[in-house]
Parts: sequence; structure tokens; C-alpha cells
Amino acid sequence: MAFENTIKHVDRIGKWKIKVGTYTNGGSDTGGELDTGLGNLLGLFLMKTGNGTTTDLAVVNETFPDVSGPYATIITKAGDDGIWLAIEGQKTTATTTVDEVQIFDVTRSSNKYLACGQIVDGGNGAVAAVLTSVLEKIDWMILQPIDSSVAASSPVINETFPVDAGQSGGITIACTASKTYLFLACGEKGGA
Repeated sequence: MAFENTIKHVDRIGKWKIKVGTYTNGGSDTGGELDTGLGNLLGLFLMKTGNGTTTDLAVVNETFPDVSGPYATIITKAGDDGIWLAIEGQKTTATTTVDEVQIFDVTRSSNKYLACGQIVDGGNGAVAAVLTSVLEKIDWMILQPIDSSVAASSPVINETFPVDAGQSGGITIACTASKTYLFLACGEKGGA
């Protein structure tokens, strides 16, 4: 069996279009071109399914937010299957702050805001992600490695949610040095 993916759910959150699906690999397959069915990809998040744990995390091998869709390359451990969540939004020019955070887009969902972007580690293996320009109080956050090979270790968010980013100065993340991670965060709007 070759690499395949299926779209299972389509939804809208604010101005974003969201699709959720599954991917499957044959025994020796290590990922492939995932067809999200979306245009301007702001983010793509992967999670292995099945039994046990894995030491190798599936990664997205693309440069965000410049993925014009609908295809995005993912790399997995041989034979791993999983689920994916893709976000289509307004393509914006990423703004880099001094804290290695790039915000691609923000949308509102009922009484909360969602921010999608990337965090780039400058080489020290730790990032203080300051998102206060868009999210003051952060309820949750997920991370997805971007790389050209499976990730040997997972980034760790060193916080207990919810986080008052305005008072704490941001979210501290332990990660592999010089790596890039997509993020999706939800919370209350911060100041401009």
C-alpha cells in the first residue's frame, strides 16, 4: 500500500477554513504529499495514531506561510499512520519579533482568538515565545516540528495553562536547537 490520506471533517473557525483527516503509510512508506484540499496553508499539525509510543515525530517539510496548497510534504517513521489538521487562512507576511516568533494570522472564534505562526529557535534550545502582541492570556497551545527528516525529540511547553502571558513575559519552550515549529494558540486578545 502506498501513502494515502483522507479528509474526514471540514469546518470554519472565524475566517479560517479547517480540515481534519487521516494519513496511512505502507510498511516501508515514510510519508508523502498530503492533499489537504486547501489553498493558502497557514499551518499543518500531525499526530501519530496506533499502539505504543514513538521516538520519531512526524514532521512537515514545507516553508510556512508560503505553502500555496493543497499539497504539503510530510515525513514520518516507516509505516506510521496518523491524523492531521490543516488551516487555510489569509496569506500574510510573517512579522518576526525579537523573540523568534512569527505570527501568520489571527482569527476570532466566539469569545476567543486563535493565532497561527511559527517559532524559530536561534540555536540555544530554549525559546521564550512572547505572543502578547496578539494573545494576552493563553488557554492552550500546540506545536508541530518543521524539518526535512523525522524529529528525534518533541518540543516541551514548560507552562501550566492558562498562562497570563502579559504578566509572565511569554511561554517558555524547551526544543531542539536551531529548529522551527508551527504553533496554534488560543486565548484572549492582547494589546497592539
